[in-house]
Amino acid sequence: LRQDGALGVAAHVDHLGAGVGLLAVVGERDGMELADRPVAAQDAARVLPGDRRAGLHLGPRDLRVATDKVFFETNDYYNKEFDFINKVREYFIGRGFKEVITDSLIEDKIEGLFTDKYISLLNPSSDKMTVLRTNLYMGLFDVIKANFEHMNNSLKLFEIGNTFSYGEKGEIVENKSILFTLAGEFDVESFDIKPRYFDILDMKAEVKALLEKLNVANYNINYYNYSGNFDFQLDHNVNGVLVAKIIKFNEKFLKNLNIEKPVIACEILCLV
Repeated sequence: LRQDGALGVAAHVDHLGAGVGLLAVVGERDGMELADRPVAAQDAARVLPGDRRAGLHLGPRDLRVATDKVFFETNDYYNKEFDFINKVREYFIGRGFKEVITDSLIEDKIEGLFTDKYISLLNPSSDKMTVLRTNLYMGLFDVIKANFEHMNNSLKLFEIGNTFSYGEKGEIVENKSILFTLAGEFDVESFDIKPRYFDILDMKAEVKALLEKLNVANYNINYYNYSGNFDFQLDHNVNGVLVAKIIKFNEKFLKNLNIEKPVIACEILCLV
């Protein structure tokens, strides 16, 4: 094996002691495997480790390139974004949130409730899947509505997904978005705590804990009132860059979606 440079195999030879002889080991990462003939011969001979009978003598012709195997170093494919997303996912699960996965294709009428700058499909497969989503809100509303209808009245949900928008030059830009929400009833039950709904202070505490976990400090909070779909919005800025925004959805807007309980969401930006 060492003399045949065409195979490109580094054989490792070790002496195993009296009665055993020499053993040549071809590593799996060499991308080689035994051809059918020696494999069948070894099976027929029943040669076991320590057996004093003559073993099999393998040569270059007894090897073949392993065409059905692909070997690669995982370290070469390390991705900081993937690592960050997993860190955020584990954090939310540890805080009692449940992950949801929703469709990136939605109806244009629904997306139009938030923006008119959405990306339409030329040949949609359904009249309910005509545009690419620009945010994660609408898919989350479907999950919340379904849970409320099944008497799951206290929800802590998050989603990490892709959103789409037009860039400055008119190109389609795909962004990674993080959205988490508190919906319905406060999830802590105690004899001295009266039942109540989640409120803005609960969400502010969650956002503060998350930003501390991600080592984001020295942020400013700006408060805005809205008359549309939002009651108000709280922006968290670091050096003039928006990193997170908390939204409390308007009661009238939620009722149009057949949601009777409050929904407070936070969208994480510029961290992924």
